[in-house]
Amino acid sequence: MGIRMAMGAGKRAVFGLVLGKGMKQFWVGAVLGLAMGAEMAQPMAIVFFDVGLFDPVVYAAMVVAMGLAGLLACVVPVLWATSLELVDALRPQ
Repeated sequence: MGIRMAMGAGKRAVFGLVLGKGMKQFWVGAVLGLAMGAEMAQPMAIVFFDVGLFDPVVYAAMVVAMGLAGLLACVVPVLWATSLELVDALRPQ
């Protein structure tokens, strides 16, 4: 990110890049997770009471909760990285 910013990319472009890549990974994981959740619904019905096998509220709540966690996991590092001075970001540790 530091190199991109040094080459002239603005904070908004870097933010969009990181957020776009992170949310792409989230949606892949959400689709796979929903498919596996639907597959495991029958065996897990023994453990969970008063929840239907394919309760859309539960599935939607999980997608929203994981989406917020994914969004937070993308936003916090990129806000930290874009607030650094370019010289500090490019300096070897």
